[in-house]
Amino acid sequence: MSRRSEKSKYSSAEIFDILQKPLQRSLFGFFLLVSGIILFSITQYDKEIFGLFCKTELGFWCGAFRVSLFDLGFKGLAYVFVITGAILLVLYDLVTQVFGYILSFALNHVSNASHVVIDAMERGRMTEEESSSIIRATIARFKGYYDERSNSFSDYLTENFIEQNRSDGGFWRGDFRTNIEVRNLHQHELDETKYLRWDETSKFVVWSENKSGTYKYSSATSVEADDLDEALCMIKFINYDVRCDGKPVFSFSDFREKITKEKLEEERIYSNTGLTMKFVDKELILQVALDLPIHKKETDIVVDEESFILTSDTTYEMSFIEPTRGVNLRLSLPDKFEFVHEGVSGERIGTKEISGVSLNKPRINQVRVDSTEWCLPGIWAMLVWKSPNT
Repeated sequence: MSRRSEKSKYSSAEIFDILQKPLQRSLFGFFLLVSGIILFSITQYDKEIFGLFCKTELGFWCGAFRVSLFDLGFKGLAYVFVITGAILLVLYDLVTQVFGYILSFALNHVSNASHVVIDAMERGRMTEEESSSIIRATIARFKGYYDERSNSFSDYLTENFIEQNRSDGGFWRGDFRTNIEVRNLHQHELDETKYLRWDETSKFVVWSENKSGTYKYSSATSVEADDLDEALCMIKFINYDVRCDGKPVFSFSDFREKITKEKLEEERIYSNTGLTMKFVDKELILQVALDLPIHKKETDIVVDEESFILTSDTTYEMSFIEPTRGVNLRLSLPDKFEFVHEGVSGERIGTKEISGVSLNKPRINQVRVDSTEWCLPGIWAMLVWKSPNT
């Protein structure tokens, strides 16, 4: 036997249809208003009605009966009927308009919640802990654990990239362009069969969302020398210049004459503002570390280097110590030199080639590598060549 549940006389759709028709809505509101007034009038005779059931008000049950039936029941229902009837009869359009505005405002903010959060993060209205927790939660949706100790992959990325970047000043580097030309020496004080000239120009942009802070630039280069005299001969021809938005901020030539043989013999190191030069184990090492003040969102940095490499050096590794987006590398060798291997990390991550990285050789002694994506810290490119004598 089938069972059927009873339905109310009016469904919610039918009631909603009544409210949309002004005449029916007004009649319904008038009915509720009159009903409320009648109920309220009845409560004015509560003592007379109460006397029909209880002869005294001192009894516990009689008092409770009066409060529940008249004070809370009839009066409460009368207020509901009167207010609802008045709204349906007179104030319906105004009330629905006000509630419509409130609901529209709320829905608009809920739908734009992501934009509100992003704007708050960009404008620095969130603490670092709040924004880090949002980043962790977002990454955790896509990645779980990354090692046997069940450490969160989202925690790893946040701590090692986001928070580390904040501690460094909140800078990103991009549009990195390097042009390297390796040339033979001609009529030079150095042994032309032992050394090659290395000329390199690097340009990149430092991005700062805060438009302020101090960007810490650092770099190191080295070349082998048999003895201190040979190293001092190199120093006469080495150049290293740094420009920030076209203004010179460092030049090796300012220190050249201060790097004496006596200084390097005694301490094997020369150190001055932004520069450290060492001669250790037949290796001349030049290190540059600068604090560059940043006052806008994008700042152009240009580095010009003139140095030397051994003719026996046939490998070049390009590596980064900070995340960099967009890299262009151009390297040309002297005539009759030939590249024999070109490796780019972007082509060897995982098991398939990653888009955004291209490598080509216009000539056997020229290589061009371009990347449009992010390059994380580490070795990015490795180039190997051979000389005519090998």
